[in-house]
Amino acid sequence: MNISRADFVLKKEMKFQDYYDVVCTVGRGAFGSVEKCIHKTTKREAAVKVLKKSNFKLKELELIVNEISIIKELDHPNILKIYEAYEDEESLYIVTELIHGGELFDEISKRLNF
Repeated sequence: MNISRADFVLKKEMKFQDYYDVVCTVGRGAFGSVEKCIHKTTKREAAVKVLKKSNFKLKELELIVNEISIIKELDHPNILKIYEAYEDEESLYIVTELIHGGELFDEISKRLNF
């Protein structure tokens, strides 16, 4: 039996807050927020997308978890890296690399000539 990183998608037995300190809010959306955080041990900066589970149907949550497992397996310089994910009673926490530079849509808009 082969075990991959994606098999450990959601760390339900561990709490996000036990491993990361939140520094500030980077953005907010309809389904949650994105926070800048720092790993307590390694001091690595990261971003965490906090999704409130109450905003989703059960099937939608299952699709999100499936998408996380797929993206965790990808390794490409143009794809955001997912480091790990946590779940508690209220939220999903998706920890990713921290990207600087603003919104992707704004950057695309600047580069396109209409």
